[in-house]
Order: sequence, then structure tokens, then C-alpha cells
Amino acid sequence: MNGAQQKVHPSRAWYVVGVMLFFIGTIGAPGWFIVTLVSGFTSGEYFLAPCAQTFTLDNPGKYVLWHAAKTFFQGRNYSSPPDLPDGVIIKVLDNKTKEELTLKSSHGSTESSGHNKKVSVCSFLAETSGQYIIEIRNLSSNQVFMLRKSQTKSVLLALLECGLIGLIGGIGGIVIVILVAVKRHKAEKKLDN
Repeated sequence: MNGAQQKVHPSRAWYVVGVMLFFIGTIGAPGWFIVTLVSGFTSGEYFLAPCAQTFTLDNPGKYVLWHAAKTFFQGRNYSSPPDLPDGVIIKVLDNKTKEELTLKSSHGSTESSGHNKKVSVCSFLAETSGQYIIEIRNLSSNQVFMLRKSQTKSVLLALLECGLIGLIGGIGGIVIVILVAVKRHKAEKKLDN
């Protein structure tokens, strides 16, 4: 490399920066989304019903009650039809006021992972943090349920974040490579003259 080539700016290292930014945007963003998704969907508290179970909810917001139709819980496999039998009664009470919360249908969305399958039963809004009682009655056998904060908001936020990271990284990386190539070409032409 002669002295003239060493004076060409920007340096070739900027190609590496552009390519790395491109890969961070196009590979890193989907990876981040998957990590966010998996960490959110693995949270939640499992319990057996029929029961009257007390939960401490630290964060106000929407919570979803899931029926774990197929799962491994407390050293045992549980398997039941995804639909709950007729006559099952589910209530959620604010432990402080003893007021019954309004339950909304979750339209039976499902989550499956390996041999595990969960079906959403209902959702409710916990307006304040505190203790809440979930009562589930009229089941003929023990079945596993799970309570978890709604993931809708965090999934949409993760999609937005990953979209922005992908867009900025992908387009930014390409723009950096093009700008470096154009500026280097101009600088090389000047040095040749």
C-alpha cells in the first residue's frame, strides 16, 4: 500500500461497520424478538383446580387465565380436553374489597410448546396491585391452570422495537457502505489527479 492509498478517507474499516450494522439489524432484531417472546411466554403461575387460590399481583393490568390442557406439573403429567366441561364456575375476587371482577372471554387462543398445550379461558383487569382470589369450581378432576399478565402489549412493543432496529440497522448499514464507497471513489480520483 503506497502513501497515497493510506490517505484515502473514509478508511475501509467503515465497510466493516456498515456490514456489521446491516447484520445486527437483519439478524439481531428477529433474534431479539424471539428472546423477548420466549421470556414472556414462559412466565406465569401454575396451580391445580378446583380451588380458591390467592395470588399477589404486583403490577396492575390485564391478566389472562389459561387452562393447561397438557402439561407436566408437580412431578405429574396432566392431560385433559382443551375445552372446560359445562358447569365450570370461575370467579376472580379482589381480596381487599371482596368485589368480583368482570371476566372477559379470551376466545380460546392457544399456546403450544413441545408436549405442553394451554388454552386461554378468560381475562380480567386488576386495577390495583394486591391480592386476588381465583375460584374455580365444578371440575370432576384436578386440572392445571396458569395465571399470567397479558403479553399483548409486550409482544406489540417488541415487534415495534425489532422493526425499528431492523429498519435502522438494515438500511443504515447499506447506506454506510454506499456512502463509504462513493467517498472513497471520489478521494481516490483526487489522488490520481
